[in-house]
Amino acid sequence: MALSGLLADKASFANHKKFFFIATGISAGLALFFALLGPSLIDFSSSGDQQYAQSGITAETLITDRQALLRSDSFRALVLIGLSAGLIWLWWKDTISKTLVVGGIALLVLFDAWSVGRRYLDENNFTDKTRYEARFKPQPADELIMKDIDPHFRVYDRLEPQSNPFASARASYFHKSVGGYHAAKLQRYQDVIDRHLSKGNMSVFNMLNTKYFIIGAAEAQPTVEPNVGACGNAWFVNNVNIVESANAEIDALSTFVPEEDAFVHAEFKDYVKGLNPEKEGEINLTEYSPNQLTYSSETASEQFAVFSEMWYGPDKGWNAYLDGQPVEHIRVNYLLRGMRIPSGKHEIKFVFEPKSFETGKLISGISSTILLLSLIGYLGFFGYQKIGSWKSAPVATKKTTPAPKKKR
Repeated sequence: MALSGLLADKASFANHKKFFFIATGISAGLALFFALLGPSLIDFSSSGDQQYAQSGITAETLITDRQALLRSDSFRALVLIGLSAGLIWLWWKDTISKTLVVGGIALLVLFDAWSVGRRYLDENNFTDKTRYEARFKPQPADELIMKDIDPHFRVYDRLEPQSNPFASARASYFHKSVGGYHAAKLQRYQDVIDRHLSKGNMSVFNMLNTKYFIIGAAEAQPTVEPNVGACGNAWFVNNVNIVESANAEIDALSTFVPEEDAFVHAEFKDYVKGLNPEKEGEINLTEYSPNQLTYSSETASEQFAVFSEMWYGPDKGWNAYLDGQPVEHIRVNYLLRGMRIPSGKHEIKFVFEPKSFETGKLISGISSTILLLSLIGYLGFFGYQKIGSWKSAPVATKKTTPAPKKKR
C-alpha cells in the first residue's frame, strides 16, 4: 500500500520525500546497528543448550554460530533496503520507469522469501519415492500374512521383544495392526493396552481378532505364528453379564472366555433386558471398508452378537442398520460393539455417517451455489451493460463531397 501511494504521483512523492528518507534511514540504520554491534550486545545463550552439550556441541560453538547468523542476516537486510530505496529514488529522478520499480521490488521480495524459505524446506526435505519404499519392503512373514483372503483381521508385531509394539508403525504399513502408533489414541483402547495387551492377555487378543503374531528379532528371519483362538470379526455369545462400573467392566476381561461371555455396563441394561441367548447360528463379515461394514447372520432364535470393532459412543457418527432399518447398538467388553440379532436371515451394516460431515457438506454446497450464481449474475449484468452501451453509441456517418459541376 505504501509503494502504491508513493508511485501514484511524483508531485505527492516530492511533498513527502522527507518521510521516505526517514523510513529508509531508520530501517537501514537498525540493520547496520545489528550487523556491527548486535553480536556483542546479545547473550545468545539458551536454557536448552545443555541438551546440545550431550551431543558434543559446546555452548561456545552455538554462540559463535548465532552471532554469525545475526551479522549475515543484518547485512543482507541492509542490502535489500538499499536496493529497494535506490529503485524508488531512480524512478523519482526519471531514470527508470514505474514498471521497472515494481518489477525490481517484486524480484527482491521473491528472492527474500525464496532464500529464507529454503532454509526450512529444501531438496533435502524431499525423499525419492523408491528410496522411501525400499525401507518398507515386506519381509517373508508379511508376504505370508498378506496371502490371507479374509477381508479383515489384525496382526500383532513382536519383531523386537525389547521394544514397545505400540510405539512402532512397521506392521501398520502392511497390515491392520493391534499395535502401532498414533499421537491421538482412544482412551478406552489405551486403557486396554495398559491393563491387558501389554501383559499378554490372550483373551483380549482373541476378542480383537488378532489372527497372526509376528515373532522374532528384527535382525533375524521373523516367523508367523497363527492364532487359532482369534474370535473372528463377529460372534454370538452364551452369556450377557451386567457390570455396575467401568472398572468392573475392564477388570472382567482379566479372566473370561470371549466366545462365551460378554460384559455390558449397567447403563445399557435396558437394551439387553429379557435377552436369553443360547449361541447358535452364524454371523460373518461379508464386506469391509473403513467407513462401512456389512455382515450376514442366520439364526433360529434371538441372539446377542459381539463385533470386533471399536465402539465410538452414541451420536459420534457410526450408525447401525438391520435389513436397511436403523437399529441401536451398545458397548460391550469395555470397548467393542454389541447388538441384539433377531432370528432368521439378516443383513447388518455399520455405516460411518457423522452429522457434522453432512452439515458441512450442505453448507459448502449452498455457499458454492451462491458464489457461482453471483458470478453468473455479475457476468450477465456486465454483458448486458456492454451490449446496451454498444447499441446507444452514435453511428459515425461518412461525409461525402459533392461532385464538381461541369463547365459548359
